Amino acid sequence: MVNPHIWGQSASANPLLQLRNIDGGEWFQRYGDSFEAVWASARPWAPDRQE
Repeated sequence: MVNPHIWGQSASANPLLQLRNIDGGEWFQRYGDSFEAVWASARPWAPDRQE
């Protein structure tokens, strides 16, 4: 289940998508790869850190 968010909207105001891993399909793997790339670059929240 994927809940993409539109900026400024709550989760309940956004679509919920069900991606299935099927032979010949690309979206399941593509979304998983994207999530892993974002997760790998994530840092712990540090409210006092200056960017």
